[in-house]
Amino acid sequence: MTPLLTYLIFSIAAGATGDALNYRGQKTWGHALRALEVLMLLCGGPIFGITIHDIVPYIVGYTFIRFALFSYIWNLVVPWVHWTYIGRVDPVDLVLRKLVFNDPDAKITGKVKTWHGILFARAVFLAAGVAMIVKEI
Repeated sequence: MTPLLTYLIFSIAAGATGDALNYRGQKTWGHALRALEVLMLLCGGPIFGITIHDIVPYIVGYTFIRFALFSYIWNLVVPWVHWTYIGRVDPVDLVLRKLVFNDPDAKITGKVKTWHGILFARAVFLAAGVAMIVKEI
């Protein structure tokens, strides 16, 4: 893995973990990790020499990688949800809920029984995001 890719994945992990800790009520650590995520994103450009002219592929690549990983990291930090859980508040989760929930049980519990399609879609986004970041280096 390239240093920039590792850096971006760590920033996503910090944000997802911070968000999950806030949800669990551990606000001090949650806010600290969310602040670390923002700080990493603000400092990443100058650290890796990304200019304003090259920034679009990095933003799109970061967004794709974040879409692929954020929810799974969040679900792993919150112990009482299944790793395939899809929330009820986030706009991305609401769109995903409309796509996968055909059975009434899953609409209530949030536990996805037909998660293979979502996992495949997120894998495609992850591959595309990684390819964008690696190609630009």
